[in-house]
Amino acid sequence: YGHGGSGWTLAPGSAKYVVQLAMDSEKGKAIKKDAPVVVIGAGVMGLFTAYELLQRGYTSVTVKAVSFDNLTSHNAGGLLAPVSMDNNPELQPLIDRIGIDAYRFYAEVAQGKHPHFPAGAKVMPAYFENRSESGLEPYVGKVMQPAKEVVLDFGNGTQRNMVSYDDGIFMDTAVMMESLKNHLQDKVTFEQGKV
Repeated sequence: YGHGGSGWTLAPGSAKYVVQLAMDSEKGKAIKKDAPVVVIGAGVMGLFTAYELLQRGYTSVTVKAVSFDNLTSHNAGGLLAPVSMDNNPELQPLIDRIGIDAYRFYAEVAQGKHPHFPAGAKVMPAYFENRSESGLEPYVGKVMQPAKEVVLDFGNGTQRNMVSYDDGIFMDTAVMMESLKNHLQDKVTFEQGKV
């Protein structure tokens, strides 16, 4: 369940949503907390899914992947911005809810309040050409403050009219991937292999 460039932006909320969706299904309701559950892939989506399963009390989680290091998720951009999303308008409320859940997760990390991840995200201004292209407007009033009009001066004679969300979030993807893997290390089984 990749997100076309918004994987880091939506990953914690996506994992929460997908695990809930699976557990609400008829087959999911029959899965006991000690039943073996396999997560395929060790990128940001896979690790957050394994983390979410642990948070819900599952005790026999395996993450199976071809590789666990130097993945795209280790090197991907980490600005919270669902701007590359091109969704069916009917799905947009769901994507916004997933994004808001993810924002709350990262904000907790950035504020040093997350119980498992003391680092890996920072609150910082995020600049866009306009509000509609930011993708963040659905977050305003729920988890973010309104954007404000600014003029960026690049110090080389170039100035640009933009909007700034002062409570944007930057995810340090390398730190978060290492933190996720370290947190999961003794709690899940990592199995190298191809499915």
